[in-house]
Amino acid sequence: MESVLIEDPRAGFLILFILCLADLILRKRAGKQKASARSEFFEYEVSIARETGIVTNFALILLKISPAFLIALIWALGRASKAPAFISLYAGIVGFSISLYLIMNLRHIGSLMIDALIKRRSDDLSGKLAIKKRFSLGQSAIQIFPIFVILVFAALLRPSPLFIGLALAPAALAARYLLLTKS
Repeated sequence: MESVLIEDPRAGFLILFILCLADLILRKRAGKQKASARSEFFEYEVSIARETGIVTNFALILLKISPAFLIALIWALGRASKAPAFISLYAGIVGFSISLYLIMNLRHIGSLMIDALIKRRSDDLSGKLAIKKRFSLGQSAIQIFPIFVILVFAALLRPSPLFIGLALAPAALAARYLLLTKS
């Protein structure tokens, strides 16, 4: 699979494009589910208000799918210049982007599963828990750490730009969450 991703950007573009669109769909669905399923038992601190509307949604879609176009551009530059550094950069960014969107999609799916569990087993919960944004971000960083460990191990077994990119995404995401807990 690694050689297919490196030799033909269409495979990476298609995988990333699908993951980006899945993120949009899952994010919207998980947000709606979370609001309805968890509101009885959990109160989440909101950091920013999200705007809605055609222009905002269109901008979000462009932002979400832009990595797919970026990797195609880097691959084309690498092929045109015949510089191995561009191909390595391309492989690293593909790995990073796929890993990042896969992690986000899996987290959305996990949220949907927790919401379904809350709906089925709401009798097993009582009271209401207020969760501040900083705690939620720290919790997310902790949940992402095992993914980082697994992917670092994979990168040690297969040291290539693609696998290094795969391993760097959860590290960057966890670091971002931890930095946000400081503010």
